[in-house]
Amino acid sequence: MIVGRDNLINLNGEDSFEALVSFWGGKLEKEAALFVEETGEDYEQCLVEQIASIKHPLSKSGIKLVCKRFEGDKQFYELAHMLIQCVFGQSTADLNENQIYILKELCEHTSVWQSDEYFTELLSSLSLPSSREAMLNYLNENV
Repeated sequence: MIVGRDNLINLNGEDSFEALVSFWGGKLEKEAALFVEETGEDYEQCLVEQIASIKHPLSKSGIKLVCKRFEGDKQFYELAHMLIQCVFGQSTADLNENQIYILKELCEHTSVWQSDEYFTELLSSLSLPSSREAMLNYLNENV
Protein backbone atom coordinates (compact mmCIF):
# COMPACT_ATOMS: atom_id res chain seq x y z
CA MET A 1 0.00 0.00 0.00
CA ILE A 2 1.32 3.42 -0.98
CA VAL A 3 0.35 6.05 1.54
CA GLY A 4 2.24 9.25 1.95
CA ARG A 5 4.47 11.25 -0.35
CA ASP A 6 7.66 9.68 1.07
CA ASN A 7 6.47 6.18 0.22
CA LEU A 8 5.62 7.26 -3.30
CA ILE A 9 8.99 8.92 -3.83
CA ASN A 10 10.75 5.73 -2.74
CA LEU A 11 9.10 3.65 -5.47
CA ASN A 12 11.21 2.72 -8.46
CA GLY A 13 9.95 3.35 -11.98
CA GLU A 14 8.55 -0.11 -12.53
CA ASP A 15 6.60 -0.10 -9.26
CA SER A 16 5.36 3.45 -9.91
CA PHE A 17 4.11 2.51 -13.37
CA GLU A 18 2.51 -0.67 -12.04
CA ALA A 19 0.71 1.39 -9.37
CA LEU A 20 -0.47 3.86 -12.02
CA VAL A 21 -1.87 1.10 -14.24
CA SER A 22 -3.53 -0.50 -11.19
CA PHE A 23 -5.07 2.85 -10.31
CA TRP A 24 -6.40 3.22 -13.86
CA GLY A 25 -7.88 -0.26 -13.50
CA GLY A 26 -9.77 0.80 -10.36
CA LYS A 27 -7.68 -1.36 -8.04
CA LEU A 28 -6.20 1.31 -5.77
CA GLU A 29 -9.15 3.52 -4.93
CA LYS A 30 -8.77 3.06 -1.18
CA GLU A 31 -5.02 3.72 -1.29
CA ALA A 32 -5.56 6.78 -3.49
CA ALA A 33 -8.17 8.16 -1.08
CA LEU A 34 -5.81 7.66 1.88
CA PHE A 35 -2.99 9.31 -0.07
CA VAL A 36 -5.16 12.36 -0.84
CA GLU A 37 -6.34 12.51 2.77
CA GLU A 38 -2.80 12.39 4.10
CA THR A 39 -1.07 14.63 1.56
CA GLY A 40 -3.78 16.76 -0.02
CA GLU A 41 -2.26 15.87 -3.38
CA ASP A 42 -3.69 14.02 -6.36
CA TYR A 43 -2.52 10.39 -6.32
CA GLU A 44 -2.58 9.86 -10.07
CA GLN A 45 -0.76 13.09 -10.81
CA CYS A 46 1.91 12.35 -8.21
CA LEU A 47 2.53 8.92 -9.76
CA VAL A 48 2.79 10.43 -13.23
CA GLU A 49 5.23 13.08 -12.02
CA GLN A 50 7.27 10.41 -10.18
CA ILE A 51 7.56 8.29 -13.33
CA ALA A 52 8.53 11.32 -15.41
CA SER A 53 11.12 12.53 -12.90
CA ILE A 54 13.01 9.24 -12.95
CA LYS A 55 12.51 8.89 -16.72
CA HIS A 56 11.28 5.32 -16.39
CA PRO A 57 11.49 3.64 -19.80
CA LEU A 58 8.09 2.73 -21.19
CA SER A 59 7.29 -0.29 -23.33
CA LYS A 60 5.15 0.04 -26.44
CA SER A 61 2.18 -1.35 -24.50
CA GLY A 62 2.86 1.11 -21.66
CA ILE A 63 3.01 3.98 -24.12
CA LYS A 64 -0.31 2.93 -25.63
CA LEU A 65 -1.91 2.81 -22.16
CA VAL A 66 -0.69 6.33 -21.37
CA CYS A 67 -1.85 7.62 -24.77
CA LYS A 68 -5.28 6.05 -24.19
CA ARG A 69 -5.52 7.74 -20.78
CA PHE A 70 -4.48 11.07 -22.33
CA GLU A 71 -7.18 10.62 -24.97
CA GLY A 72 -9.69 10.44 -22.11
CA ASP A 73 -8.39 13.59 -20.41
CA LYS A 74 -6.66 15.92 -22.84
CA GLN A 75 -6.13 18.49 -20.07
CA PHE A 76 -3.94 16.10 -18.06
CA TYR A 77 -0.79 17.61 -19.55
CA GLU A 78 1.51 15.82 -17.13
CA LEU A 79 0.82 12.63 -19.11
CA ALA A 80 2.27 14.27 -22.21
CA HIS A 81 5.27 15.44 -20.18
CA MET A 82 5.75 11.91 -18.86
CA LEU A 83 5.66 10.43 -22.35
CA ILE A 84 8.29 12.84 -23.62
CA GLN A 85 10.55 12.53 -20.57
CA CYS A 86 10.40 8.73 -20.51
CA VAL A 87 11.13 8.01 -24.17
CA PHE A 88 13.48 10.78 -25.22
CA GLY A 89 17.08 10.84 -24.05
CA GLN A 90 19.37 13.77 -24.55
CA SER A 91 19.49 13.28 -28.32
CA THR A 92 16.75 13.19 -30.89
CA ALA A 93 19.06 12.76 -33.89
CA ASP A 94 17.51 9.45 -34.93
CA LEU A 95 13.95 9.01 -33.79
CA ASN A 96 13.00 5.49 -32.80
CA GLU A 97 9.61 3.83 -33.31
CA ASN A 98 8.30 4.75 -29.85
CA GLN A 99 9.35 8.37 -30.17
CA ILE A 100 7.68 8.70 -33.56
CA TYR A 101 4.51 7.07 -32.24
CA ILE A 102 4.34 9.46 -29.28
CA LEU A 103 4.96 12.57 -31.35
CA LYS A 104 2.28 11.56 -33.85
CA GLU A 105 -0.18 10.80 -31.05
CA LEU A 106 0.50 14.13 -29.36
CA CYS A 107 0.01 15.97 -32.66
CA GLU A 108 -3.58 14.71 -32.56
CA HIS A 109 -4.27 16.74 -29.40
CA THR A 110 -4.17 20.46 -30.06
CA SER A 111 -4.85 21.49 -26.46
CA VAL A 112 -1.42 20.45 -25.17
CA TRP A 113 0.25 22.50 -27.93
CA GLN A 114 -1.92 25.56 -27.36
CA SER A 115 -2.28 25.67 -23.60
CA ASP A 116 0.74 24.04 -22.00
CA GLU A 117 3.81 26.28 -22.01
CA TYR A 118 5.95 23.69 -20.22
CA PHE A 119 5.25 21.12 -22.95
CA THR A 120 6.65 23.40 -25.64
CA GLU A 121 9.65 24.24 -23.44
CA LEU A 122 10.27 20.53 -22.89
CA LEU A 123 10.24 19.88 -26.63
CA SER A 124 12.57 22.82 -27.26
CA SER A 125 14.99 21.53 -24.63
CA LEU A 126 15.27 18.35 -26.73
CA SER A 127 15.79 20.36 -29.93
CA LEU A 128 12.36 19.29 -31.16
CA PRO A 129 9.86 21.62 -32.83
CA SER A 130 7.74 23.37 -30.24
CA SER A 131 4.63 24.06 -32.30
CA ARG A 132 2.19 21.48 -33.59
CA GLU A 133 2.53 22.65 -37.20
CA ALA A 134 6.33 22.58 -37.06
CA MET A 135 6.22 19.10 -35.48
CA LEU A 136 3.94 17.80 -38.22
CA ASN A 137 6.38 19.16 -40.83
CA TYR A 138 9.32 17.67 -38.93
CA LEU A 139 7.66 14.25 -38.83
CA ASN A 140 6.78 14.41 -42.52
CA GLU A 141 10.38 15.27 -43.41
CA ASN A 142 12.15 12.86 -41.04
CA VAL A 143 9.96 9.79 -40.91
